[in-house]
Amino acid sequence: MSATKKVQRPLSDLMKQVMLDIAAGRGGYHGCNGRSEYGGRNGTLSGLAQRGLIDHRYELTEAGHEWIAKDEAKKRRPEADWSQAPEGTTHVMRSPGSDRVAWIKIDGPRDAYWRFPGNKNWRPSTDCPSTLLKNPSVEARPTVTHEG
Repeated sequence: MSATKKVQRPLSDLMKQVMLDIAAGRGGYHGCNGRSEYGGRNGTLSGLAQRGLIDHRYELTEAGHEWIAKDEAKKRRPEADWSQAPEGTTHVMRSPGSDRVAWIKIDGPRDAYWRFPGNKNWRPSTDCPSTLLKNPSVEARPTVTHEG
């Protein structure tokens, strides 16, 4: 007789939303209307409790707080220290969940290059400058104004 270990599926989108609602203090039934939503939320809360993420009062457990912290870390964007930017840098890419920035050098309407901190060489980008500039994670180098 072989023992099979039950594999836990990833959290559904509704489970994630309920976790975020509880963490924000809105409670497990925030935004529910009608019987089907109520029943769906009940099943979702039961599933979260079985996983140990919430308790019987629908409050986050220690494991629930850890899940929220990991979710927040995925949304954080790395800081760009412009004093460390290589010469010629025109933009920076700060992607959520990444642990480092990517420096970008746009050289005309057709050429773009990228470089990670610590790397010595610029590498050609597979995206053209217009595509890079549409990316919400790409920011222009701040302009320095001199008074006086």
